[in-house]
Amino acid sequence: MRFEIFNELEERINSSSRSAYETNDDAESYEKKVSGSSKNSNTFAKDLQNAIERYEPRLSNVEVVMSYVKVEKLVKIHIKANLLPKGEEYAYETSIGAWNK
Repeated sequence: MRFEIFNELEERINSSSRSAYETNDDAESYEKKVSGSSKNSNTFAKDLQNAIERYEPRLSNVEVVMSYVKVEKLVKIHIKANLLPKGEEYAYETSIGAWNK
């Protein structure tokens, strides 16, 4: 059985089944930080920006910021972009609850 654990101190996701000697295709994901902006390639925000750019062609100049709010145990996600063809501003905010011990 495999599940992910959120490490509050490091703001990273850890796999319950991953050992120090194990290598797999998902290893890169576990090195990324939850908090950060899409300007930093070592964050989940960059991955989300890449997915938006790939699957949502109506948006351009996509920027993503993710931040972990420890008191609320939430990962807040802020997305800013421009809607094509006119370049109108687009903004979307959401949050994800984090379960951790």
